[in-house]
Parts: sequence; structure tokens; C-alpha cells
Amino acid sequence: YIYISRQNASRRVVTNYDEISKILSNYNIKPIYFEEITLEEEIMLMESMDGVVSPHGAGLTSIIWSRELSIFEIFNGVVIPPFFIIADVLGHDYTAILGDGKGDHRKRDKNIYVDPAEFQEKVEYFVL
Repeated sequence: YIYISRQNASRRVVTNYDEISKILSNYNIKPIYFEEITLEEEIMLMESMDGVVSPHGAGLTSIIWSRELSIFEIFNGVVIPPFFIIADVLGHDYTAILGDGKGDHRKRDKNIYVDPAEFQEKVEYFVL
């Protein structure tokens, strides 16, 4: 399992990432920064994954490279469905969590606060 990180982005970053990263680490979910690897490396990585956790963003487009995948998408209070639709068409499992939008960006681009207790509960279910 991997976590597709947006922490280097200018928007839709997880504001309490320190708390969330500890939970991810407890379940051996490793962060990956797609901007630091080649497209070929991204494709090879996604072909070998069982699951991905990610804030809503373009990095989730990489789910098209997987045959069987579990996806856990994190929203900032605004639900935008394209990755659910792609997951459904490809037969992937899909779950999501609704965080709270934070910051001065327009509503759909706000940063994300994720409730740690709810996140841990969903991650535990997700990796089983």
C-alpha cells in the first residue's frame, strides 16, 4: 500500500499530515511523491500495488495502471467523483473520507483536515 502525497503541492494538502502519517506508518503504508519519479516508475509501481490512499488530485489518475486495486480517497469537504467513476469502471474497490476544507483557496482547492480517529478506523478497515 502507498500514500500518494500532495504535501509538496500548493493546495489540497493534509494540514494535520504529521498525525495522519503516523497512522499510515502503523499500517506500513508508505508515502510516494509522483513528482519525484518517472512515468515509467509510476506505472510499474501502480501495477504492483494492492491499495492506494490519497487526497483528491491528479495523482489518482494512476489507478488506470492497476488491474486490481483498493482506493481510499480523501476529500476536503467537496466531493468530486471522477476517480470513483474510474474505479467503478475498472472494477477497483473504492472508499473515501470527507475531511474539512481549510485555508484561503477556493472551496474545491482548500487544504484538508482529516479527523485522526475516523481516519484510523477507515484505514484499519481498508487494509484488511
